[in-house]
Amino acid sequence: MRQQEKEITVSCRINLHKRIFGVKFKNRARQCIFEIKKFAQKLMGTRNIRIDTKLNKYIWAKGPRNSPFTLKIRVEKKKFFNQNLDEWIIFVSQIEEKQNYEKKILEKKTNQYKIARNENTNHKNIQTNSESFFNKWTKINKKGILSI
Repeated sequence: MRQQEKEITVSCRINLHKRIFGVKFKNRARQCIFEIKKFAQKLMGTRNIRIDTKLNKYIWAKGPRNSPFTLKIRVEKKKFFNQNLDEWIIFVSQIEEKQNYEKKILEKKTNQYKIARNENTNHKNIQTNSESFFNKWTKINKKGILSI
């Protein structure tokens, strides 16, 4: 007996750079989309594939030549019920990972800046230390003149 197929969701990373190597510059973004479809088809075993518009815009954002080298995508296999058709459709969408990574780097830098700024704003500690140093080496005369 054949196993009953289920709806599946897989998130994976695709190295587009090795798949686009040697392709003409003007065809690179188009070839990226073709390779994503080919990858999803091999992964899920169905020919009916839909690519999300956000993913398509992300690939074409830098123009036809400068497509991204790697992508983290989510591939979903869903059952599509129509009057005439009972078949599986695969939806490919992008996972927004790089933005989160950039936010973490930004937060880390701002935290370092805040720590450095807080260390510089502790004027009371700095003044007391400098006053104690100043008092050790100077004496005030009866007339109020400093002498070392």
